[in-house]
Amino acid sequence: MKFRPVFTDRKAMPVWEITGVTIPEIVDRAIGTDTNWTSADVVYNLPISKNPGKYLYTGEEMLKMNFKSIMDPVYNFLLTQKDYDFWDSWPTSQFQEALAKHLGFGSMDIWKILPNTSHGAHVDNLFIMGTVIVNIADNAEGSGTKYYDKRGLGNDDTWVPVYEAPVKKGTGVLHINTSSTLHKGHNNSDQDRYVAYTNIMSSIGH
Repeated sequence: MKFRPVFTDRKAMPVWEITGVTIPEIVDRAIGTDTNWTSADVVYNLPISKNPGKYLYTGEEMLKMNFKSIMDPVYNFLLTQKDYDFWDSWPTSQFQEALAKHLGFGSMDIWKILPNTSHGAHVDNLFIMGTVIVNIADNAEGSGTKYYDKRGLGNDDTWVPVYEAPVKKGTGVLHINTSSTLHKGHNNSDQDRYVAYTNIMSSIGH
C-alpha cells in the first residue's frame, strides 16, 4: 500500500490518496449478491430517512472478514507520517496512543451506495479521528468522495471542490478529521458504488 499526500502544505486539510490495496477474495463474493443489505437508516436507528440509497452489508460472510492487512498499514503510517501537521486538532501523544490501541483490530464495514445518491458535505464529529474509504470494486466515474475548501460560508453548490478521491478497485482515501475536513460521499453514476469503510475513533473499547 502507498499513501500520497493530496496537498503539499503541512497545514492543509490532511488527506492522502491510497493505492495498491489488496481486496480479500471473500469481499467479491459478498458484494456479488442482492441479499443481506440493510438500509443505513435502519443501521443508525433513525426515525426519518437521512441516508437515501446507502446500504450496509450484513450477511454472514462479514463474520469471516478481517481487514487487518489493510488497516494495520494505515495505523503504522499515521504513527510516523510527516506530511501534515494537525496537532492543533489532535495532540501528538493522545493521537498516537489511540492509534496504537487500534493495531491488530482490522474492522471495516462494506457499503453499497445506489446510483444518483448524495449525502451532503459535512465535517465529522470529534469522536472520529479519521476515516478510511477503500474501493472494493471498479466503481464508476462520477461516484466517490469529494473534498471542499471550507473557507467562508457556503453549501454543496457554492463550496469549491479541491479534490476527488479515485474510484478504481484497490484505491481509496484516508483523511484526518479536523474542522476543515469538509467532505461528501456521492454517486452520480448509473452503477452501484461499493466501498469498505471505517472510522478511526478517538477511543475504543478494547
